[in-house]
Amino acid sequence: MAKLVLFHGSDHVVDKPVFGGGRARNDYGRGFYAIRSAYFNLERNRREPDDLYILHILDQKVGPDDPRLR
Repeated sequence: MAKLVLFHGSDHVVDKPVFGGGRARNDYGRGFYAIRSAYFNLERNRREPDDLYILHILDQKVGPDDPRLR
């Protein structure tokens, strides 16, 4: 199986993603948002011009029938 690398931008470290959480008023509703572009995600989620970047790598295996993907 090929590996898909996704990035999630946040103002804090997310050790365990909560699928279906978050704010209901997000553009696409509740969920755990991820994107394939690390640079875009970091720039999009930076709060202030001098903010530091924190890259936290979480490697999990998720199968196509994983209920968290629903």
